[in-house]
Amino acid sequence: MENESYLNILTALTDIYKLSDPPKNKSAQFQRRRDYPE
Repeated sequence: MENESYLNILTALTDIYKLSDPPKNKSAQFQRRRDYPE
């Protein structure tokens, strides 16, 4: 149950982040993730 609530919070934050940030920043971050996979 704790993991599920954490996932909901993470999803909500991601939605807000997508709405507030311009697309250029998003694509730049996605490129960084591809360059440096964890």
